[in-house]
Amino acid sequence: MENTAQWSFIKRLGFRFIFLYLVFNCLPFPFGPIPFTGQIAGQYFYLWSLITPWVGRNFLGYENVNTIFTYSGDTIHDYIRLGCMLVLSVLLSLIWSVIDYKRSNYEKLDQWLRVYVRFFLAERMIVYGSIKVIKCQFPDLSLHRLVQPFGEASPMGLVWAFMGYSEPYNIFTGAAEMLGGILLVTPALTTLGSLVCIGVLSNIVMLNFGYDVPVKISSSHFMMMAIFLLFPDLKRLANLFILNRSVQAVEFKPLFTKELFNSIARIV
Repeated sequence: MENTAQWSFIKRLGFRFIFLYLVFNCLPFPFGPIPFTGQIAGQYFYLWSLITPWVGRNFLGYENVNTIFTYSGDTIHDYIRLGCMLVLSVLLSLIWSVIDYKRSNYEKLDQWLRVYVRFFLAERMIVYGSIKVIKCQFPDLSLHRLVQPFGEASPMGLVWAFMGYSEPYNIFTGAAEMLGGILLVTPALTTLGSLVCIGVLSNIVMLNFGYDVPVKISSSHFMMMAIFLLFPDLKRLANLFILNRSVQAVEFKPLFTKELFNSIARIV
């Protein structure tokens, strides 16, 4: 039976914006992590390497916006691109609202968006967690770090030093990230996975802001995505943990009407 639930205008407009903004920030996923798709992902980043300097030069007065890859995720290029994504999301959501004004709701599209965000965030959490577990992100302290005067260390250098010193803490934090990502893969465990991710990411975001680690944009977006995935369950969680009320089980709706397609989707 077709769903005829009527969403309010504000809810439909808000969904259009959130949909576009999240997709912009998740792209080019799944291209890149999937083998032999790196060239497609490269073309996406190449497109932004053309757009971002042009916007910076013509609208913001930045004559030279560096598009060379660095390990920093908080460069001028990144902030300009983020601004472009925000503006595009607003403009396209308004155009979408004019073209598709008769639609009553986006429940099916919301369902697909949550699948997409789930797997994007799961992939990121598993990757970042695994490089901590095998101690690649925070290596053992080098001789240079050991003989460096404490006052000469940067805030980020302090984070790398205390994380690199403790292998058990590396494994603990990385395993927690991987756990959150693995839980997100299963639809029935999305709520638990989102809670684990929020707990882990809140610490990561605070470290990034508190110690000026230049991945503030990406970590904040990961946190936002985990909250987005948890949002439908906020009322249920409030009833359980705060209001001491009974909580109804969630009804999981299949992606497709035909069971064969749902079976294929699970395998994929």
